[in-house]
Amino acid sequence: MIPPFGMMPPMMPPFGAFPPASMMAAMQPMTASPLTNEADLASNENSRDSSDDTNSDRVGNNSPATNNEPQIKIEYATKKEAMDAFKELLREKNVPSNSSWEQALKLIGNDPRYAAIKHINEKKQTFNAYKVARVKEEKEAERLKLKQIKDDFELYLQNCEHMNSTIKYKKAEQLFSHLQVWSAVPERERRELYEDVVNYLDKKEKVFNFN
Repeated sequence: MIPPFGMMPPMMPPFGAFPPASMMAAMQPMTASPLTNEADLASNENSRDSSDDTNSDRVGNNSPATNNEPQIKIEYATKKEAMDAFKELLREKNVPSNSSWEQALKLIGNDPRYAAIKHINEKKQTFNAYKVARVKEEKEAERLKLKQIKDDFELYLQNCEHMNSTIKYKKAEQLFSHLQVWSAVPERERRELYEDVVNYLDKKEKVFNFN
């Protein structure tokens, strides 16, 4: 049946002009994903910033105490007692005379006696006074050590059965250079001491031969 004039049926689009329903459904999540990704990125950034702040606080904590336990507080009657306690702490921890303040702090910072002196400038002044005294002590200890080494050297040669007043230094060096008692003495001092030993043995031998 032909429709009346002017009443044409609506034109249908050709097959395939519209995408299938399954494709339309698949396109909907794609349009929403940018918003979802932006929200996720913002959440990740906030989480990262929070983590960085926590790490910064952890790294920036340079106080001597390394734990949350309260330190024992020691009170001293006088400022001199506090300074003496601080010096004793340095000595007890065996802080060398050539240590910097930062190096010493690693050794003494967690001890309650570190707080004996309240002001940092006074702590450093006491530390420098300790270093001056420590230098003198170390020099004296080194002097006594060298004296003992020299005494051991002379005593050994004076009583050694392989030694007599006619042996020259070069020969003695061949005989004794492998011994600690010989090598412990510096070369210059060793030569001087050796001459003293030879003179001592010479007198001893003369007395022995005379008798």
